[in-house]
Amino acid sequence: MRQNSSADDDILIQSLLKSNESPTEEQRAHIRVKLQRLEEDFANKAGRAFAADLCHEAILSHRALLSSVRNVPEEVWQRVFFFEVVNEAGVFHNTDSLRKICAVSRRWRSAAMKHCYLWTKIPPIFLIDPNTKTLPHVIEDLELYLSRSGALPISVNCHISADVCVAHRNHIEKITRLLTDQSHRWQDLRMRFPLPEMKMLSPIQNNLPLLTKLDFAVKATDSESPEDHPREIKISYFSNAPLLRDARLSSRHAIPLMDIEEEPAFRIELPWSQLETFEDEARCTTSYHDLIEAQPVNLKTLDITASLIPELPSTPCTLPNLEKLHLKVGNLGTTIASNLDLLTLPSLTSLAVRGRFLSSDPLYTKVLALLRRSGCSLKHLELEPVAADASVFSNIFLLSPTIETLDITNPDTSTLTSLILDTSSPSPVLPKLKNLTIRNSEMDGQIVIFDAPALMRMIKSRTEELAEGGFDKDLIHQLEDVSFAFDSDDTFHLHTVLFEMEDTATYDGSRVRDTSLGELASRSRRILRDELTCYWHPRMSYLNVKLHLRYNKLLSKLEQVDLAKHNSQVLMRRGLPYLLRYLGDMPKGTVPGDRVFRFRRRARKLNKKWKPFILRDIRSTPYRWSYSGESIVTLRYLRPGDENEEEDEHELWQEVLGLRSRDLHAMRLFTPWL
Repeated sequence: MRQNSSADDDILIQSLLKSNESPTEEQRAHIRVKLQRLEEDFANKAGRAFAADLCHEAILSHRALLSSVRNVPEEVWQRVFFFEVVNEAGVFHNTDSLRKICAVSRRWRSAAMKHCYLWTKIPPIFLIDPNTKTLPHVIEDLELYLSRSGALPISVNCHISADVCVAHRNHIEKITRLLTDQSHRWQDLRMRFPLPEMKMLSPIQNNLPLLTKLDFAVKATDSESPEDHPREIKISYFSNAPLLRDARLSSRHAIPLMDIEEEPAFRIELPWSQLETFEDEARCTTSYHDLIEAQPVNLKTLDITASLIPELPSTPCTLPNLEKLHLKVGNLGTTIASNLDLLTLPSLTSLAVRGRFLSSDPLYTKVLALLRRSGCSLKHLELEPVAADASVFSNIFLLSPTIETLDITNPDTSTLTSLILDTSSPSPVLPKLKNLTIRNSEMDGQIVIFDAPALMRMIKSRTEELAEGGFDKDLIHQLEDVSFAFDSDDTFHLHTVLFEMEDTATYDGSRVRDTSLGELASRSRRILRDELTCYWHPRMSYLNVKLHLRYNKLLSKLEQVDLAKHNSQVLMRRGLPYLLRYLGDMPKGTVPGDRVFRFRRRARKLNKKWKPFILRDIRSTPYRWSYSGESIVTLRYLRPGDENEEEDEHELWQEVLGLRSRDLHAMRLFTPWL
């Protein structure tokens, strides 16, 4: 009888060891008796009591069964699960971990299933490929999360292409119906939906009581006929959302490209008067007109990027809380500049205005009037190139001494001179300027050449001249970087040469500039940029042995350069490390002659060979060049002793190769699809 009882206990213990279930009190009593017997047997054989640091599998496993972890209350486990799937900002970041949690034990599964909040972020629904086989699983997951989230508000991220709608209409209709049936619980919605199927969303009309954040994009197929569209496309499903505060719209890809003057305007109706943040990316949109006419007093951010705004507001508008106004539109510059006369923005700190401006348009005059009328002081200013008196620019700077980020195009000599920092002045110009972007673009068909001496004087006045101290660091900040963005790479190359001719010591320190190395760097840059790193080549270029020998000769000359005897800064200014890294990363079979001459491998080896010398020369001067892309480069200044010697070598090399650079899209022109 006792033997049968012992066998039953062993079976019970083995079953508990295979799970995370908590033993009952009766089971705990059996485990304690068995544990005591095991420890006595160990003491008799070992001659001493069992200690926790000893290895005895049976004793340790029985002690584990009595661990307090098995008695953790369900509510505590639910809190632990919450921290596993939600980050510090309260954003779900690890949805898949819920499946793993539920697979650990029945107890964990039960605790997770009862905690509705864990299931309120619906797994992302990305249906792009019409050949997808996952639709049944998507529906299953969707039903699971909707049922387990109870009645709590939910977050939805859904991206459905038109091709998938055509290929799997029944499945898409079911997914859409499951979502729209719960629209009264939508709190955060991120959706990409095809225009031809927009009627599937009609059930959400007047049924969005909890929606606070909206990111909505209208998509379409390229096969649609533009003639099928009316002059205005209206979407009103989100017009009645009483809690909506943050809205982002995109209709840029809603219809095939056509003449912008004939393109239909998108009118997506929202509760405009209650919005706090609004962004729109479109080809033709009425959102700016509708928003300004509604005069939302709590609006803080307004960012419009559009090819055309068919109707501009005509009503004067005061937005007391607006901090950011970015208008990047394809309308004629005169209409955009004149529209600024209607605005009064006392809280404005960030202003960007871009459009189809002529050099004669009064943009700067209108911006100056806006600042005077509003009584605001900017921290960020980004303007399109137009001709203006130096006094207008100076007055803008005087009204906004707090500017930290400045983005200007084609600054003339007077503008550059006005930006020279005089620390002895009682009111220095832009004393807090940290980031400066200078763009170069043709004006009225003419190439613009900067005044290199004035530009260098301005940069030095805000960098190395401040290193001497003697000023209030709370009032005056050092310029951290100057970013250059050129429309033409040839024009950019011309300017780097002009900068070198103006002041070699600024870049090369005490070393003498090597003219022959500079010529080789310029020639190499042109071939690397225009030929070797192109993703498309004529078919005959892969068979042109003469061309391959020319490339091989160039790489051979670069491989013969001895940087132990030369300064490598000229290679940095020409962007050779960046271009060689780009060549080394090119896909196999895309570089003519690479099969024989191994250009990609040699480019990687060349960068590896140059690395110690480039890092040596970078640390010898406070000025650093780093490339972000073609014709986009940043010049940074580091005061001697700041972080030159201490900076991590890997991060510094990443910067040299253009892998730590600023966002390319922020540097490009405002509407690249125009």
